[in-house]
Amino acid sequence: MILQYDLREGTEVTPDNFYTNMIELKHKKIVSLADYQSNNPNHISIIFLVSDKKQIDSDGSIRICELLNIPYQIEYTTSINSIDVTDFKIHNVTPEVHFTKAKIAVIIASYNYGNFLIEAVESVLRQTRKPDEIWISDDFSTDNTEEIAKSYVKRFSGYIKYNRNEENLGIVEHFNKAVSLTSSDYICFLGADNRFRSDYIEKTAAILDADDNIGVAYTDFSLFGPRAKMVYANFDEKWRGKIKEEIHYIINFPDYDDTSKSLLNEGKNFIHGSSMYRREAFDHIGGYVEKSEVPEDYNFFLRMTNNGWAAKRVGEPLLEYRQHSTEQANHRMISMAELSYYKNINQTLKQTIGEKDKYIKWLEEVVSEKEKGIQWFNSQLSEKDQGIEWLHTQLNEKSEGIEFLDRQNREKDERINMLTSQLSDLREQLDQMSKKRRELEQENDLLKKTFINKLTYFMRKRGK
Repeated sequence: MILQYDLREGTEVTPDNFYTNMIELKHKKIVSLADYQSNNPNHISIIFLVSDKKQIDSDGSIRICELLNIPYQIEYTTSINSIDVTDFKIHNVTPEVHFTKAKIAVIIASYNYGNFLIEAVESVLRQTRKPDEIWISDDFSTDNTEEIAKSYVKRFSGYIKYNRNEENLGIVEHFNKAVSLTSSDYICFLGADNRFRSDYIEKTAAILDADDNIGVAYTDFSLFGPRAKMVYANFDEKWRGKIKEEIHYIINFPDYDDTSKSLLNEGKNFIHGSSMYRREAFDHIGGYVEKSEVPEDYNFFLRMTNNGWAAKRVGEPLLEYRQHSTEQANHRMISMAELSYYKNINQTLKQTIGEKDKYIKWLEEVVSEKEKGIQWFNSQLSEKDQGIEWLHTQLNEKSEGIEFLDRQNREKDERINMLTSQLSDLREQLDQMSKKRRELEQENDLLKKTFINKLTYFMRKRGK
């Protein structure tokens, strides 16, 4: 597709129109005319029609191309004559031309926020991707909201529209009515006391464009205003981001996943009320419903995610969240969400305490049984002590017996020694007696021999 932008004097195409188109076409490949292939549906080429070279140096659309490195072709006439494009179809782009099918509605909701309304509206008008419709919806304000809204309707006739409720409907009924006034595919609310960063719509809508299963695109936000520091301190420490010049207090929400979804179900909200969502998802869950114990937007997005719609975070503080009064809806939303969260925590703690009480009772019973066991053990020890005492007595008696036996043994040893000595003496005496006996036997033998010899001699003499 070849896009021709007429930048000559008197035409209506502005740099804003061109930049919006570039955002819408960022999924395409922009090439020079020399590289353009008409049979490639992803190819885009750009032609600028200009009056003279001076216009090239000053035009904002051309500067955008140079800053973003987008190739382009300059032509000084109403027809292309430097390159043959006979076979190419050229699309003349006007401010009304858009390259996305999805339309976007921004609803600026106000109830007596006329003193902030101008900032909110101007932040929407400064968007890099313009919404297709802007509604200022007034819930029966008694300040200057109506006057300011009608001045914008007059300035932007047909683009900005104004709704004033005949009575104060409250947030839920008011929001449902405001959505019913729109016809766009994507919807987001902006509190009249808050502001969008200029790329808010561009980046949140890109998420919904990329995946039909995503029902809501949410962002981080920047707290500002007299109560910003106090509100910032009430957020979970993990969510507290940078503080810029003591003016902007950044809150970084978690990415959407199973863990953060469980937080959402527990009452800890991180999808704020200005998140962009699909009308299809709104219709699917029946819009906003009144539920007094939780904020309407928390309940709305919780039902959306619990009904099969995914969510996705833009990790930048694209919403500027003014903190100026304890009565403002966003403060009540934060407080009620925190209250709900802490109620759930309290309930969980009560259950935990109940379980712990049961456990303590069981421990007391165990301790009681142990004390009985200790008493029995102590009685056993007492009996053992008595037994040990008896054993000591027995040992003492045995020691005395042993001493007595030792004395008896010593006395026996002494007697044995004495008897041994006497026996030795007797042995000596016996040896002496044995010696004497041998001597006597020898003398006797000698006497016998002498007698026999004498007898023999005598007999011999007598026989003669």
